[in-house]
Amino acid sequence: MRTREEQISHLSVALFNQHVDIDACIKLARKYILEAERRAEQRVRAEIGRDSERLDWLDKTRFVTLEDAIIGWRISVIGNRLFSMKGTVRQAIDAARELDNDRG
Repeated sequence: MRTREEQISHLSVALFNQHVDIDACIKLARKYILEAERRAEQRVRAEIGRDSERLDWLDKTRFVTLEDAIIGWRISVIGNRLFSMKGTVRQAIDAARELDNDRG
């Protein structure tokens, strides 16, 4: 992965092919790269928030079993007779939470 400055330099050169002021190109490249970093940070924070919600649901839900089955992750909530089989742990928890919400 390239550093921020390497990305700015590469983008500045690409922009310079269309414009004549390299300082303006560097400034614009810096703006693009910083905005991309901000969006990435927001996505990470949002995923951390979703993971916290998943953990909270697991923590308050009784009789949950989670197992790595051959064809994916299986989660069961015995008292509510919920069952979910998905490719990832996150997907399995989300599907079980959705079923749990649908049941009331």
